[in-house]
Amino acid sequence: WNDALYPSPSPSDPRPNFFSQNNARSSSAALISGLSRTTVFRTAKQMEGRPELSVVNCSESTLYICCKVAHVHVAACRHCTIFVAAVGGQASVVNCEGVRLVAVAGCVKFENSVDSVGLLHSRRRPVLAGDSRGLLLGPFNAIYSELDSILEEAGMTLSEDQVDSWANPICCTLQALTEGGAEGKGTTGGSNAAGSTAAGLKTPTSVGSLRASPTSDKAVARPSGSPTGVSP
Repeated sequence: WNDALYPSPSPSDPRPNFFSQNNARSSSAALISGLSRTTVFRTAKQMEGRPELSVVNCSESTLYICCKVAHVHVAACRHCTIFVAAVGGQASVVNCEGVRLVAVAGCVKFENSVDSVGLLHSRRRPVLAGDSRGLLLGPFNAIYSELDSILEEAGMTLSEDQVDSWANPICCTLQALTEGGAEGKGTTGGSNAAGSTAAGLKTPTSVGSLRASPTSDKAVARPSGSPTGVSP
């Protein structure tokens, strides 16, 4: 059903206006759609005039967005790694499986997504919603030589006060609401409860071969100017 909801570009319509039905601001969004086993690198010059980014229906691909953007919407993607240097507003991951989001953002939302990872520095606590299961949250730990200048341009910083916001998500998943009682209240994860199964989260220590913890020094994304210099 994802293919029907989020169709890939066709030869006769290479860049469909994906959000035209629901988003009046769609003309300002850059669209990356239908990638498979591809690495994409985007700079501020390439994103000029496109403050919003939509990543739709991609699989087994790696995307490096090395500039500031206002909003990021990732939908119907499978087994992708997405690095975004600075998101002034919201970064959302919807209807995805096995997606790894590495980002500095104003806020982050995972909705109806499974077996996905968020390595985040967020001004607000992440929101987990819908039928989301098997999620792993951890600290932002990417290395990029231009990160400080991009954050400064976006008016953002890697604040110590917000470094552990990932560990305190607002859990509004179906499972959390069901187990939260008849009142339908969501649950809130703590620094030692980020792996709560009620929140649809895995333990914060491992998922597959990835390990993430507040003391982790492993770089997840290291873009350095071109795709050939990037290590996912």
